Amino acid sequence: MEERGGLPVGPPAPGGELLAEPAVMAAWRTYFETAQRLTTRMGEWMKGDSGVDLGDFNILMVLAEAPDRVLAMSVLAERLVFSVPRLSYRVRSLEERGWVRKEQDPDDRRVQQVHLTQEGAHTLVRVGQVHRQRVRHVFDEVLTREEIEALGRITAKIAGAVG
Repeated sequence: MEERGGLPVGPPAPGGELLAEPAVMAAWRTYFETAQRLTTRMGEWMKGDSGVDLGDFNILMVLAEAPDRVLAMSVLAERLVFSVPRLSYRVRSLEERGWVRKEQDPDDRRVQQVHLTQEGAHTLVRVGQVHRQRVRHVFDEVLTREEIEALGRITAKIAGAVG
């Protein structure tokens, strides 16, 4: 098979081309690279501004939004797109700081629950104020209300496609 630019060139695979049309590829690359860059920069800013890791902040935020500020480990892992072992490590670290408490579910002893503590809630509020300034800088100040709404609809569609 002939190669061009290091990629095989030949008849298209059943159902499509090896690469999408240029406009689709450009949109995909911009989306993918921007999401990676944004996550990296927000993590760097958060760590520098507050000393709190972005992943830890997200755990606190998800717990704060949960009923009674508690979630089963498996549900929390699913919401954060973490594996349970990876989450267990993070939760242990947050427990050591007094920000969360892990306990067995009283109704199902096989289930571990993670509770946001009062200290964790205070940390979330403190760090959240600085985080909100950064979000405002890269999101609110750059996009119009219509663009924010469109981005919400677009990312919801993508989220639905990936499950």
